[in-house]
Amino acid sequence: MNTYAQIIDGSNSYFGFLNIQFQDGKMKISVTQGVRPPLKWEVDLSNIKGLTSDQFMGAKRIAFYDGQVEYILFEAGVGVTEFLEDNLYAEA
Repeated sequence: MNTYAQIIDGSNSYFGFLNIQFQDGKMKISVTQGVRPPLKWEVDLSNIKGLTSDQFMGAKRIAFYDGQVEYILFEAGVGVTEFLEDNLYAEA
């Protein structure tokens, strides 16, 4: 599933489209970058904290922390946030 997101890790930040898959209690995130190696994150769903959802500029967004990394996922299509909520809230 593809969506728009912001990932903040200390002074490093990624903002753009990414691919999310849920498998074996983990959320696997990847971003293809053409000829450069892909960016990848793996989130253990049992470790997420501060899971919230709200409205931002007319679209739903979901935010949570995994350790010191903050993940903010934005609605970017039909059924995206429902899919994310179904998978994230089932583990939280």
